[in-house]
Amino acid sequence: MKTMLTRTALTLALIFGYAGMASAGSLTDALLERVSQMTAEQQSALLMLLSASEGAATETAAADASPEEAIRAQLAVIAKAMKDGDAEALIGVHSDDFEHPQVGGKEALAGYIHQGVDMGYLEDVDMDISDIEFEKDGEDIIAYPIDLSSALGSVTIEWVFRNEDGVWRIVGGDASGL
Repeated sequence: MKTMLTRTALTLALIFGYAGMASAGSLTDALLERVSQMTAEQQSALLMLLSASEGAATETAAADASPEEAIRAQLAVIAKAMKDGDAEALIGVHSDDFEHPQVGGKEALAGYIHQGVDMGYLEDVDMDISDIEFEKDGEDIIAYPIDLSSALGSVTIEWVFRNEDGVWRIVGGDASGL
């Protein structure tokens, strides 16, 4: 498995032109950011390309990941996107079916995210998932608590994730402490 992951990372680095990255950590961050910006169709095509390059008998790491591991990976993408002020990456982890009673759909959420980034609300946000638990609810998985804190205060988030063509995306959620 480790050999497959190394070859996969190298293949991704070549595909995205990151061969000159100084460290494995910066390579991983750059790849996570790039993959998180892809549509589900693009991610599926990339997985097919990587599967073909690894050989027909090799399964991808994504296929081996449990739902909880995949959601933790999405949370890492979210944490990095907040740190970097990357509105598009934050929007990209949300489903087109996202809906929240006070926010609205994904389009309205995108407006709030862009506004928050522009106003600096995501600067120095810290995400703590050390106490996170996962609860299956039909086809969805609820992840809670996700604690966010910054100079502006703190909030505890509950996000509802749904698997859409192999990618766990946020379809809803709730916040306390606002």
